Amino acid sequence: IVCLLLEQGYDPNAREGLGVTALMSASSWSRTEVVQLLLRYNANVNAQGGPYGSALQAASVDASLQTIELLLKHGADVNAVYGDHGTALRLAVSRNRTQVVKLLLEWGADMHLPG
Repeated sequence: IVCLLLEQGYDPNAREGLGVTALMSASSWSRTEVVQLLLRYNANVNAQGGPYGSALQAASVDASLQTIELLLKHGADVNAVYGDHGTALRLAVSRNRTQVVKLLLEWGADMHLPG
């Protein structure tokens, strides 16, 4: 369905009521194939909004390493800070996601950023 919508001109950066984009939702649910598709249609990997901030920040809470790495490879800002949740690194630490923390540090996450 996502492919059909994008082929028909759906804006991959459109936001729903809470300011969440399709990329943020797909990332948080670890829908890697949908994330790939949205990125291919120029979804903004660093768009901010919703409860966590960017797609990377949303993914850091529960998503697979594969989804997180895909976002990073497409230019996700590993040090983006948003609202009360801070950075993706802070979110991963708060959820005891050791492998995500390691991956984010490998990609240059700054553990000294506020938040």
